Amino acid sequence: MRVFIFILFCFLNLPILEAQEYKLITWDDLKPQFDFKDPFKELNLNQLQKVGKLARYRAKKSNPNKELIPAEVEQMELIEQNLKSQNVDFEHLFTVYPKVMEMRKRKNEGFNSELDNTPIELSGYLLPLNFDKEKANEFLLVPWVGACVHTPPPAKNQIVYLKTKEWIVATELFEPVHLTGILHIEENSSELFLTDGTAQIDTGYRMSDVSIFKI
Repeated sequence: MRVFIFILFCFLNLPILEAQEYKLITWDDLKPQFDFKDPFKELNLNQLQKVGKLARYRAKKSNPNKELIPAEVEQMELIEQNLKSQNVDFEHLFTVYPKVMEMRKRKNEGFNSELDNTPIELSGYLLPLNFDKEKANEFLLVPWVGACVHTPPPAKNQIVYLKTKEWIVATELFEPVHLTGILHIEENSSELFLTDGTAQIDTGYRMSDVSIFKI
């Protein structure tokens, strides 16, 4: 009886091996998770065009080497009157423009620090970086077909670099996959071989302990 109790006690105190839990994320989750007031988003397309045109007239007016012709002065005044009639505070917009552009850049190019070293799962398209007999073990995960090859590369926070422990079959570009692994914020630059040369692709994330599931 004592032996049985001892064995039971040891069994109950064994470490419990739990399956790894992965957080399902989207590509938007890789961007910094903060909001800011962008007053330009409150304007319609016509208003945005008028504000842009007014900014160009004012820039020319403030340039000592250039001078507005009478027709441009008249047009500038008409734009100002039209915007005022629509309650568009263009003076405020010109003042906050540099700060808004800075915040947009942070939003588009920064990283989500809350996901650093986090087990995640993410779907995307696999772009092999190295080949050896139709196999590869270094890849970029990108959000859409054609990224980095047929179109300019996405922002660094929209490309994930990964290296697998084993070489896997990679006979096509942009194979749709679902990945699980540990996400790390880690900026890197990889050389991508193209039919017409090579390209340096900057990445902002890396995944380790990767499992690849082809869709």
